[in-house]
Amino acid sequence: MNHERSFQRMAAITALLSAPLAFGNTLTMLLALGFDVEAVMDPLALLASGPFGAEMWRWSMVLDMLGYYLLIVPLTLFLKRWLGARIPGWAELFGLGLLGYSLVGAIGAAIHTATLPPLIRAYSEAASGQQAILRIVFLAFDDAVMVGLWNTLEMLLASTGWLGFGILLLRERRASGVITILLGASALTDVAGVIFGIEPLATAGLMVYIFLAPIWALWLGLDLLRRPVQPEA
Repeated sequence: MNHERSFQRMAAITALLSAPLAFGNTLTMLLALGFDVEAVMDPLALLASGPFGAEMWRWSMVLDMLGYYLLIVPLTLFLKRWLGARIPGWAELFGLGLLGYSLVGAIGAAIHTATLPPLIRAYSEAASGQQAILRIVFLAFDDAVMVGLWNTLEMLLASTGWLGFGILLLRERRASGVITILLGASALTDVAGVIFGIEPLATAGLMVYIFLAPIWALWLGLDLLRRPVQPEA
């Protein structure tokens, strides 16, 4: 039982730590783009951001990998174990969905960390002919991660995990269940917009997800610290 309590506490603390790192991801992303909010959706604006933008983007992706993905893995494992004791099978499936989200998302952030900053630096020093080639390479890497990994595969896995866990949590802690369902719905809205080519729908879902995911981790982390789940006898 002591091991279960210590893991629950660790899962809550890492979830709390993930929130400021996730918000730091947004801050450094905006720093890379000179706080031009409209440029967030324009990858070529990032490509033209120069050496400072490249360094800020590198840090943004490190914070993204930790804040949105890796630091919520213990919370995911705890939810799977806790809810799986009451509803086995389904909790396992939803847990695998969120673990897949964390893995795919972290891989995408790692790819961006390794590939985009060097391309941004090279673009700032290249001649016009070379810049045309660098634009093609940059957009290919960006689309592979942004469209393929993050906003399609990752969000499909995330929506399954969060919607499922949210429904199960409604029976245990209603407020936590509601915020988890809302997060799952935002992920599903994003992936639906991408798959069906409805950009405003995808953007709306993505913006809600970016804001709500750290709030979800913060909420559940605080809730578990205030009201720990009692281990099964």
